[in-house]
Order: sequence, then C-alpha cells, then structure tokens
Amino acid sequence: MTTSPVSCDSSVLVAALGPWHPAHQVSRAAARTRVTAVAPHVLTETFATLTRLPASHRADPATVLAALEALSYRMLTLPAKAHLDLLRKLTADGIVGGATYDGAIAATAAHHRHLLLSLDRRAERTYRAIGVDYELIS
Repeated sequence: MTTSPVSCDSSVLVAALGPWHPAHQVSRAAARTRVTAVAPHVLTETFATLTRLPASHRADPATVLAALEALSYRMLTLPAKAHLDLLRKLTADGIVGGATYDGAIAATAAHHRHLLLSLDRRAERTYRAIGVDYELIS
C-alpha cells in the first residue's frame, strides 16, 4: 500500500510549536513524523501568528524563525498559471477573504498530490471546494 506524501497548514505548525496549545502533542508528533513539505505561505502564516499572539503566548521572532528553519521541510509551490486558475475556482465557489489563503495552501498541496493535515475545521469548506485530500487531526 502506498501512501500520499504529507503537508500541513499553519494550524498544525502553530499548535506544534506552541506548548500552550491544546493540540500541541498531536500536532508536534504529526509535524515530526508525517509532514515532509509545506507551501511557503504556511511558514509565513505560522511566523505571523506566533509573533502576534497575546503576550502570554507570543514568541520572539528569532525563536520562531529558528524553529521553522529546523523543520527543514521541502517547499511546495504552485505554478504561476495555477494562481489565476485558483482565483477563478474560489470566485466560482464564493470563497473570499482569509479563506483564499486556505485555498492557496490546499491548491498547492493538491497540485503536488500531498495529503493536507489541518486542525482548522473552518477551512474544510475551502479544502473540499479545492478537492485536496485532507485530514483533520485532533
């Protein structure tokens, strides 16, 4: 039996890197043992989130950068033409605002035939619309 390679969205990396997060253990295990690649936007979202949280959970930017560099994931990119195709798909499906970033992450994973791990139930509609194979971990 062959299995798909695995990538994740920022909800998984934020939880994996935040020991205060309720899903820290499961996310950390997935990030270490299952995830092999991510879309670059996932790293950007993770960095932005961890460095802007309330003071009790906010991390120092240099610390977050070092943690992300230590992951050494392969970067998955979406071909340039596929970006406009993605925006057409999102428009047709009525997906707007912040969900468009979920769409870009999903489209990138789908393009590379990766299973996408997530904790974000709100992103499910977008992930289904894009047609990416995804798994909600908990």
